[in-house]
Amino acid sequence: MSLFYAYHNPMVKTVVDSASQFARDSRNEPLVLDCISALAAGSFNTVKQGKSDSPESERLCVLVLATCCILYDWISPQGVGSAQSSIDVKAVLDM
Repeated sequence: MSLFYAYHNPMVKTVVDSASQFARDSRNEPLVLDCISALAAGSFNTVKQGKSDSPESERLCVLVLATCCILYDWISPQGVGSAQSSIDVKAVLDM
């Protein structure tokens, strides 16, 4: 079951649609998911370790992390909550 059924705002819809189409058309879905996971990991570590310069940059990292989770969930056939996901969604939700 997908964790995110609805689009959160028009920008997220545009990003999800574009990334999903790119992953399908390029037939590089695993590479796209790896890139999303790397971006999520960087954002997660920045917030978790308190390395952001300001509250605004920390908020940006949280938004990037949430968007990465949404993207991964829409693109991956198993979803972000599966055991095969390279994003630790439990750690993200505990943060």
